[in-house]
Amino acid sequence: FGTDDVALGDEGRLPPALTDVGAKLQRVWLGHAIAHGQRERPYIHTRMPGFGEAFAESLADLLAATDTLPPIEIVPLPDDREAFEPVLDLGHELVGDKGMSCITCHLFAGDKAGTMGAIDLVYTTGERLRPEWFAHFLRNPYRFKPTTFMTNFFPGGVSTRPQLAGGDVQRQVDAIWHYLAQGRNVRKPSGIKQPPIELTVGDEAVMLRRAVQGAGKRGISLGLPGGVNATFDAENLGLNQLWWGRFLDAQPVWTSQGHGRARILSREVFQLPNGPAFAALEAPDAPWPTATRRERGDRWLGYELDKARRPTFGYTAGEVTIHDALSEVTGEDGSTRLSRTITLSGDRAVLYLRAATHEELRMIDANTAAVGPALRVHCDGAPMSIVTTEGKPQRELRMRITIDADPTLLTIEYSREPEDGK
Repeated sequence: FGTDDVALGDEGRLPPALTDVGAKLQRVWLGHAIAHGQRERPYIHTRMPGFGEAFAESLADLLAATDTLPPIEIVPLPDDREAFEPVLDLGHELVGDKGMSCITCHLFAGDKAGTMGAIDLVYTTGERLRPEWFAHFLRNPYRFKPTTFMTNFFPGGVSTRPQLAGGDVQRQVDAIWHYLAQGRNVRKPSGIKQPPIELTVGDEAVMLRRAVQGAGKRGISLGLPGGVNATFDAENLGLNQLWWGRFLDAQPVWTSQGHGRARILSREVFQLPNGPAFAALEAPDAPWPTATRRERGDRWLGYELDKARRPTFGYTAGEVTIHDALSEVTGEDGSTRLSRTITLSGDRAVLYLRAATHEELRMIDANTAAVGPALRVHCDGAPMSIVTTEGKPQRELRMRITIDADPTLLTIEYSREPEDGK
């Protein structure tokens, strides 16, 4: 059991205990972690394997039903802005160096304020943890982990910060939860001093081959001229997220010992399916395979750069070799689209590409699909269809590719719909 952060001691080496995990993790997150593994503690060398979705669904249901904690309340965040802002302000003060100074030991949106970099406070807190477990843990962390470095800020049920909110434990715990659950773009607390190292994109593409949220250490983030950006996961062999606007803050990875994650400088990130993007299926609507690319024998072949430093990624799907070239396309209205020119070479075969998953998928025309309210996907070279898989709320956008010539060419463009829909 190794670690990239020796300051964390055993908590930096050993995976967290499974005790009460069904009461700790939200059901969707727990199922995904069992099926695909997770990297919320990138400083821990040990990696959890993925066990597939069928097994994960069954085990996650059993854990959620078995693990229970005594009832406890997190008061919901008010809907009214004048009422909820003071709650978030209190959480902001408590987390910072003038409150309970959580940032001394924890990363905050990739930033490191102290000498330790324990699990990030905000990247996935709101979607990963159950609020009831958080309330129990914050009140008495030693109950869950007797040897933890975590400070008990409420010994005997009394706050160690009586000057804030009158020392009201309920209000303080509620405020910390609601503040952290806002996610990575929440206002940073006092004490985060390190300035960002923003990677800017000019006339040439810019790449960063380091961990970024949504992808592990084999993530390759690409910033293209015109403000369109994407991450390709070289471990899972797929384009797994894209965004428009500013590119990345590299400070978390360039000032750490390799265990930080670069920060995406956009509030709107479009998530694409993680895992191998191409598969051979028995039927067009067959369930998408859950095996990892290593289990399937698919290979990563590296990449080449053109004169403007745009990459062409190489990988395999079975006996088919794929070259996936990413570039920007500027429209007449000045907007920029992400273009993928995919070349497939090999013996005669039929492959499917899973291009998107979303609860709101619809065809605009035979070659264009709307993914949620803002993302559009256009394909030339392969028919598209929307597939609904039994038992899953998300629908899948698939493309059927017949490889009968060498090479077979496929072009996909991703565009962002303006907020006004025009």
